[in-house]
Amino acid sequence: ILGYKVISSLLEAFVNAAANAFYKQANNYDKLILQLMPEDESLPTENIYQTLLNATCFVASLSDGKAMLLAEKIGFK
Repeated sequence: ILGYKVISSLLEAFVNAAANAFYKQANNYDKLILQLMPEDESLPTENIYQTLLNATCFVASLSDGKAMLLAEKIGFK
């Protein structure tokens, strides 16, 4: 059950940050979240679908350990 909560919190953080960046409404928290992604991930992209797909693919590609570390960085307890 913990794994589902971790993935859920990561998806919420990264998808919201990506969408806000796409619509040019990113706040400082969103910018910090997006800085946690590798530089080869390009967010935002030319359309919202691709932007959200890239964010979700990034979260899906995380190992269990990396997901836990990132979740702790964004405040998941």
